[in-house]
Amino acid sequence: MNVILRILVGSSVAGLVIVLPAPVWAGGSIGHVSPRSWARPGAEIRLSGTFCEGSQAPVSAGPWFAYLDPPAAPPVLMGRVRIAPNTGDYCQWRLTASLTVPHVAPGVYWLQVCDRGCTEGVGDLIGAGDFTVVSASPRSEARQLQHLRARLQESRREEARQERLLEETDGALRSAEAEIVALDSQVDGLRSALVAARHKPSAWFGAMLASGAISAAALVVAIWRRRSRFVIPDTPAELLEEASADR
Repeated sequence: MNVILRILVGSSVAGLVIVLPAPVWAGGSIGHVSPRSWARPGAEIRLSGTFCEGSQAPVSAGPWFAYLDPPAAPPVLMGRVRIAPNTGDYCQWRLTASLTVPHVAPGVYWLQVCDRGCTEGVGDLIGAGDFTVVSASPRSEARQLQHLRARLQESRREEARQERLLEETDGALRSAEAEIVALDSQVDGLRSALVAARHKPSAWFGAMLASGAISAAALVVAIWRRRSRFVIPDTPAELLEEASADR
């Protein structure tokens, strides 16, 4: 009989647990996280559940927020939680929220529902249990690594292109400098030639002066011969005749 009673009691308890619409832990209600109780930073999750009035603050004391509460660090805000009257048969309130996993270190956190700053909870809700933040999956890490390698290669190609462009620019600059030096040299030569030309008579002017001097000398000699009692021999024969006459 005792065995039968134990079976019946156990079956009743089991049936009671099965028909409960929301999980209940000792001391209060607990929410549900979907699609799973773990996610990577930046992933979207959904929080839902029902809870009753309890020893914590009433719903009217809100607004209410979801926090990731690490074991030995301040809680990290995830987002706003919406609380509305429950239309079902279990408890008075229903909570819903769409949250983004913050960028925190991988590990296990308690997903808590509380006021801003997480100083007080609401009703008999004790949170949504353990939530695990994981690092990127190996496939995702491989894709990220491949993307970073592609960006690195592109950066190296761009760097090489910029170096070639810089070398070409340097070459063109050196060529331009050499041309400028050559032009400066030519300008200096032309300037020197111009200065020399200004201070030195030209060839035709010198020839004209020489011709004038010769003409003047011939004129002087002619005048002198006419006025002198001596006749200057014009040829060697005349010179010899004059010498014989003197003897």
